[in-house]
Amino acid sequence: MAANVRATRIAQQLSQEKLAKMVGISYQQLQRHETGRDRIGAGRLQQIAAALQVPVTHFFAGPPEDATSDVVSASTGDDLLRFLVSEVGVEFNQAFRRIRCPDTRRDIINLVGSIARQHK
Repeated sequence: MAANVRATRIAQQLSQEKLAKMVGISYQQLQRHETGRDRIGAGRLQQIAAALQVPVTHFFAGPPEDATSDVVSASTGDDLLRFLVSEVGVEFNQAFRRIRCPDTRRDIINLVGSIARQHK
């Protein structure tokens, strides 16, 4: 849940300071929530959801079971989530989403895959 709060905040291009101010807490407190150091209570989660304009259930969503069961192990899934919420991961995904042509998207996936295999 904490990672989903962070991912949603980053996807909406909000800083911790900005979201914390919207919720009425310090950015340090928000940081502790996002890292899982402090539990996010129901009331606080509702405030965060309202500020991010998403339903509370959004933070409980994970990848569909069948989407990762055969392809991504738990540790790889953790690595993937860390990448997706990183600055580079968000920037890459935002740029990739702007590409509308499916063939171009597939070409980019193939290119990145080829480069990754060379750097193993």
